[in-house]
Amino acid sequence: SDVCSSDLGSVRVPLPNGLPSDARLWLRSNTEWYDYRPFDGYGGYRATDIHDERPTEPAVDVAVMIAQGENEHVEFKEQLPSNTSASRRTALKTIVALANTGGGTMLYGVDDDGLVCGLPMATQRTADGFMDTLRSSTSPMPSCRSILHELDGKSILVVEVDASSGAIYAMTVEANKHEFYVRRGATTFRAQSSELQAVAGRGQQQQSL
Repeated sequence: SDVCSSDLGSVRVPLPNGLPSDARLWLRSNTEWYDYRPFDGYGGYRATDIHDERPTEPAVDVAVMIAQGENEHVEFKEQLPSNTSASRRTALKTIVALANTGGGTMLYGVDDDGLVCGLPMATQRTADGFMDTLRSSTSPMPSCRSILHELDGKSILVVEVDASSGAIYAMTVEANKHEFYVRRGATTFRAQSSELQAVAGRGQQQQSL
């Protein structure tokens, strides 16, 4: 067995076979979450003999993602893009990079350290406006979905980005100028020609299957 200690006291959990490598910790009292973390890392494999009987809680899944921090498929932005080219580039280039590199999730209203600062007065109109800005700032527009979530009483915008199926996505915040980006680890970089060729090559491989 193992013992977890916290301000809530000690809780003993029987573990006759030890802690599985793909275990996750969830601590909640009524509607308040105290801790939620995986022990296997982002996208880790879960054994087929483990059954999760918890009800689906989207906000908790988002909190887990934040607790894990930024990585190749997740990035945080404190603010949504404004009307300036520089702001739109900063806020949106990683969506282009994620689409070109395998997909992932952007969370707006979360700072680089994983602190939920929230988006004041955010509504569905905010999410719709974001998608309009993305559409006018990219070519072609990456396939993605924007969803407003409430976490710790604050609104954050979660943008789920699909991986490219062969299309190469670009920023177009300046007229007649295409900017290409990819992810390398937890950082967004300007794409090299070989990386763009790899994106196109993945699409050709999928079409041949």
